[in-house]
Amino acid sequence: MLKYVRELRSLGIAVLFEKENINTLESSGEVFLTVFSSIAQDESRNISENSKWGIQKGFQNGKVHCNTTRFLGYDKDK
Repeated sequence: MLKYVRELRSLGIAVLFEKENINTLESSGEVFLTVFSSIAQDESRNISENSKWGIQKGFQNGKVHCNTTRFLGYDKDK
């Protein structure tokens, strides 16, 4: 994302993030954007690790969650 924001800024095009009130043409815009994107990336990594841990614990406890109604794109018949 930062790569594309920088490319757009070099062309004089602003990217406005309304919720965070960030304008990438302002000097503080890229700093805030870098901080927010690193926080979001870390949160995504944490969610992924927690999901993997939950699946592994389920396997260890003998609880296998598998979608049997649409397994590998096939419908389950009677």
